[in-house]
Amino acid sequence: MTPGRRIPEPQDSSDSANRRTVDSYERIAREYADDTAPESSGAAEFSGEGLRRLVDAVPAGGTALEVGSGPGWDADFVESQGVAVRRTEVAAAFIDFQADRGKHVDKLDITSDELGGPYDAVIALAVLQHVERAQIPAFLLRVAAALRPGGVFLVAIREGSVSAGRSVTRATPTSPCSGASPPSAPCWTTPGSESSGDSPAKTPRRAAG
Repeated sequence: MTPGRRIPEPQDSSDSANRRTVDSYERIAREYADDTAPESSGAAEFSGEGLRRLVDAVPAGGTALEVGSGPGWDADFVESQGVAVRRTEVAAAFIDFQADRGKHVDKLDITSDELGGPYDAVIALAVLQHVERAQIPAFLLRVAAALRPGGVFLVAIREGSVSAGRSVTRATPTSPCSGASPPSAPCWTTPGSESSGDSPAKTPRRAAG
């Protein structure tokens, strides 16, 4: 698996950690998309098992919300399996990249915006490590409110304790959540391992091939 691209350190340190991360992705979005582009049709290696389980759990004609869609490779796979995906992203560079591919992406900031819905599933892969910890409980409540009864939530998160200057570079197979899901929402995680790095990085999404 190709290591995740490091995000450059933001030059303006006055903003929140969330804003600095978004600004970093604005600068490297297309390089990141190239690094993580599928080599063949199919689900990404690190998230594939979770995405397939999610597709199996969504009823025919169902809809999913993807937050932090990035280049859109995961949404491409889910849509190829017959599930409609509302793609959302906060970084304009990723929105523009997907527009060039003919994909519509709604601008959405998960730290402040409502998620809409109801959806049969919510997908948040390699996203929450970029959100300040104090803001995560409110986001999870919005996920629960956005899901239909019986809906599912797929989230990729870091595994273990992560200190400043650590980054996710690979992931282990999908495993069930342990108390991390919103109320009444089945939740699966794709936990990532850690390696040293100078700044945060999204977990790579290289296709299994």
